Amino acid sequence: PEFELPALEGIEVTRPVAEVTEADVDQGVERWRGNFATQETVEEPAVIDDLLTVNLTFEVEGAEKHEHADATVAVRAQAIEGIPLETLGEKLTGAKPGDTVSVETTIPDGFPKEDQRGKKATFTFAVKAVKRTRLPELDDAFATRFGFDNVAAFRDWLRERIKSQSKQQQQQAMRQQVYDYLHGKVQIELPAGALGRMKDRTLLRRANDLMMRGVPRAEIEKHVDELAVSAGEEAQHELKTLFIMQRVAEELKVQVSEQEVNALISQMAAQYNRRPDSVRDDLEKRDGLVHLYQQIGEQKAIDLLLEKAKITDAPPAEAKDEKK
Repeated sequence: PEFELPALEGIEVTRPVAEVTEADVDQGVERWRGNFATQETVEEPAVIDDLLTVNLTFEVEGAEKHEHADATVAVRAQAIEGIPLETLGEKLTGAKPGDTVSVETTIPDGFPKEDQRGKKATFTFAVKAVKRTRLPELDDAFATRFGFDNVAAFRDWLRERIKSQSKQQQQQAMRQQVYDYLHGKVQIELPAGALGRMKDRTLLRRANDLMMRGVPRAEIEKHVDELAVSAGEEAQHELKTLFIMQRVAEELKVQVSEQEVNALISQMAAQYNRRPDSVRDDLEKRDGLVHLYQQIGEQKAIDLLLEKAKITDAPPAEAKDEKK
């Protein structure tokens, strides 16, 4: 479609903070320890974040009762059977084997089963066991498991890793501001045929995602109109982005080399522990190579626009909120 591009130089972009503090490193250490945590059965009353083995009963007024034996439930707020239980952590705190805890709530308006919206739901948890997470000791023996001489060396490595991630997040936030600028400035009449095809693909992808999450096909079909509306909005956004970025790439004379495509394929292959030629064959079968060329070209175009942008650092207070 024909459309006018806005000015591509001097786009105003705010650079979020990318500072890494010792508190960030501490949190990273705790997450790392969490990867190697063990679960131990305890005889003490449950506390927040413990895991309970329970016989779970779920009942909605006027509907059939459902029972799940030996279910695992965390002692914190969560959704069960698709229904949010904000007070579950408080209700289960202090529970011990042999206790029975009941929680009542009202099913929200957005619940997939329309006939149950607004009705009372009762969850009953018959506690059989309390399990508590035990983190490994943070000592030099722990650090040597990952090839470091001591905890200090491990923290240094983790600090650099977090800095790299923070820089990537900062760059992504700046790129998003450029996308927002282009979308806000460009008016396009999208071709109906292309939009329809993209909408169909988006709708199919969303339906497949729901089926993979265990939502029955009948439920998906009941809400197909709602899915179609949201899929249409997403398709419009994606198609508009595609046309804009193709024009921007042409304007900036962006070229994508075979070497750049091969490098990305090698990176994908390493992530999935596969051979690069196998990944490339799979991409060719489903027109994925075209997408890779577009992806690389779009990325290069956005980064060129950032080089020409007017970038200002976020004020300290705003930067702090952005980081949080």
